[in-house]
Amino acid sequence: MGIANSPQQFLSNFALIADFHELNLFKSQELNLLPQIVMIKVGRVNEQLVIMMPDRNLPFSIISFIDQSKILIAFRIESLSDAKEFTNLFSSFETNQTFIVSSSVDVLDYFYRVMPTLIPIFDIRTYPTHPQHMLGELLRAKSMMLMVLPSQIATLHCQSARSQGLRFWVDSITEGFLHQEKYINVVYGVYSHSTEGLYNHTINSALKSEGVGVSTIAHRGIPVWSPENSLRGIQQAIEQKADIVEFDIHTSQDHELIVMHDDTTFRTTGQNYVIRSTPSKTLCGLNLVSPNPTEFIENVPQFSQTLPLLHEGSTAAFIEIKDESPITASLLFEKIEKSRFQIPYQVISFHFDQLQRVNDHQQCRVGWLNDVVKEGDSLEVALSKICEIVIPLRASYNPYFGPLSQELVYQLHLRGIAVWPWTIDNEADMMKMIKMDVDGITSNNLPLLQSVISRCSYAE
Repeated sequence: MGIANSPQQFLSNFALIADFHELNLFKSQELNLLPQIVMIKVGRVNEQLVIMMPDRNLPFSIISFIDQSKILIAFRIESLSDAKEFTNLFSSFETNQTFIVSSSVDVLDYFYRVMPTLIPIFDIRTYPTHPQHMLGELLRAKSMMLMVLPSQIATLHCQSARSQGLRFWVDSITEGFLHQEKYINVVYGVYSHSTEGLYNHTINSALKSEGVGVSTIAHRGIPVWSPENSLRGIQQAIEQKADIVEFDIHTSQDHELIVMHDDTTFRTTGQNYVIRSTPSKTLCGLNLVSPNPTEFIENVPQFSQTLPLLHEGSTAAFIEIKDESPITASLLFEKIEKSRFQIPYQVISFHFDQLQRVNDHQQCRVGWLNDVVKEGDSLEVALSKICEIVIPLRASYNPYFGPLSQELVYQLHLRGIAVWPWTIDNEADMMKMIKMDVDGITSNNLPLLQSVISRCSYAE
């Protein structure tokens, strides 16, 4: 797999996207700074697939001369018949570093079924889409990112967008837009119709302040204060204004969703029951072990009890499906729908099949927890391992933090993949992740994490 160039010294906060016919002009600029992504419009003339340019058309075969080791390619395709012809000619391209951009849901759905490792971008620039409907558009098109106009996200609540997994390519932005911190880790790419405009955006964009845009994820609530996966811990995370609270669910014998990490109750209650083989009444009668013995006693909660808490606060949820039961995803959505509570959330899991089931419901984004990358893997190997799973799932990457590097995070962002590492409980590792520009940090110690991020942002 080739690796696209990073911006020189990270001059831009965002990936640079240029039209194919602008490449030579871009090379002539003083910095000799290539965009990371080139946009190529594909269509048919006289029944032949061609590259469509403002002044002429070129044969599709000329694409073979583009050095994919240095630049990524985004093909713009609007016709389903063109999409089908395209797949016949595509064998020479590396799918996990190639984008399909389209305003047609049918085209994106076709590629999802036929070539799922292509990276889909849903172009909604001509849609009269309200920001609150953008997640629905993303899920409907089975897309990784949305291509939008600045006006379409001007009123977007960006923290909520981050938490729900919304990411964007933005068309024709202004310098003022670039300097708004709220768009950090929401906007991954900047597209311009002119070389001069894109070049000026690049050299004028401010370097990102460390810590800005990094979400805080309270792991199982705040277990340094209250029992893990307890209602009190979740409430405390909301009160402390965590961006996201993470907790775990299993299905009980009587098909209730139980909030607990392990598949047995022994570690967190001192009494040993297997969750899948035990009725919810028994499980929810157990007392949770508290880190503070003087605190009041709390029982094991059901998932439905978390919904009022999440509804009342501004904190989003990462709901981890721990078991492999084929009904857990359906039960989750059924309970959310019946509650009528509006909560921003993602579903995360180590289990590929569970994430596939969640995707089938088209209710939320998903995050893949499997730490497939090992210490010592090269950048190319690591990227290939992640992309072959995450892109077909249209998922974020939620790994163990150890093997991550700044360049790996950058390359994943370039492909529309958010990175949410776990579980980071000491200041040095938190600082390391912040410098890598991850999207969020999962920690058992929310107060420490918030303090570290605040100091980083203030220092800038």
